[in-house]
Amino acid sequence: ATAEACPEVSIPLLHLRSPCLLIHALWGIYIGFRGSLQFLAHDYPRWSAAFVAFGLMNVSAVCLHCLWPPLSEYETYPQAYPLFWTIDTYMTGLSSTCLFVASLETLIHQKLSKLFLCLQVMGAVAVAMFYGYGFTYPLELWYILPTLLPLPCLVVLGELLLLRRRSSKKEKTNPRPSSSSSAHNAWLASSTIVVMAG
Repeated sequence: ATAEACPEVSIPLLHLRSPCLLIHALWGIYIGFRGSLQFLAHDYPRWSAAFVAFGLMNVSAVCLHCLWPPLSEYETYPQAYPLFWTIDTYMTGLSSTCLFVASLETLIHQKLSKLFLCLQVMGAVAVAMFYGYGFTYPLELWYILPTLLPLPCLVVLGELLLLRRRSSKKEKTNPRPSSSSSAHNAWLASSTIVVMAG
């Protein structure tokens, strides 16, 4: 149904499918590996991992969607190209979760190693369930998981930032010891999030 709704454009003489997608994927490969090297040079391993995973995701996209023969009517990518489909879905989730955790760490200036480890264990379990039992849904969920995580976390972090901003304004306008309760509440909320996440 998806293939019928979005037919691929191909160049038969070159055996090339979706040439526009190929251009974007090659650009993604460049961005991924170049960004990874730059972040690694500045000692940001989490950001570097996000970019290298993004580059590998685009490598698999070139193979699956541009170079290799298209799927037959009753085939799916997990059936026809299981290894590269795994690379595509896993690296997409890995890149997104690395970006997600790295962004949180940059925002709150704390390492969230436990959160990162839990997310990666989920990805590894999804891969194991695909190769062990043939279940594709866990990897597909891992593929879209990062789109489900940020919203509640951003809401909590937004409230935390508002608390900090209000407490700092109160301290500037009325710098008395008794006015530090809002700052204390903000610190307590921050500490709670850090303990729960990392």
